[in-house]
Amino acid sequence: MTDPTPPQGTAEGPSPPSDSAPVPYPPPPGFGPPPPSGPPPPSGPPPAYGPPLPYGPPPPYGQPAGYGHQVPGYAPPTGPFSPLVGRRLVSDETTWSLLSHLSIFALGLIAPLIIMMTKGNESPYIRHHAVEALNFHLTIMIASLVCIPLFFVIIGIPLFFVVIIGGYVLGIMAAVAANRGEPYRYPISIRVVK
Repeated sequence: MTDPTPPQGTAEGPSPPSDSAPVPYPPPPGFGPPPPSGPPPPSGPPPAYGPPLPYGPPPPYGQPAGYGHQVPGYAPPTGPFSPLVGRRLVSDETTWSLLSHLSIFALGLIAPLIIMMTKGNESPYIRHHAVEALNFHLTIMIASLVCIPLFFVIIGIPLFFVVIIGGYVLGIMAAVAANRGEPYRYPISIRVVK
């Protein structure tokens, strides 16, 4: 014989509450009951680590002091070696030399002239590259001025673009050489400034 009551939890009706309490899930990690408190940690002086180490003689001249680090401000130059000055270059020298050549994109004659007048007295490497850039920028300016009357003849327009693009390419090549520590002379340059 069949039971006239429907099974619990079916579509025919809700399941009646059970007599037993629901089983709680364990709390997630880190959210359990607080740990039991024990006695406080002992107070007093910290444990002894032994006597302090005596100060020894300072390290010999030229060796780094402690853990192999250099003292700030006294590191030897780590830039590229330049045969022009016969020593390794400081990053400041390569940066100013690089900027004097790249000024063809923005400041033209003004930047190499200012670099030559201010930083050229500090380093022969900077002076060499600033003078080269200044002479080349003067050459590019003269060639561009020659192209202007030739605009009326068809040859002036393409010649002007050849001069400008050639100036950009040679300026980038000189900037790369200056950053590597190499002396550079532009292949087409009128030596006005020495």
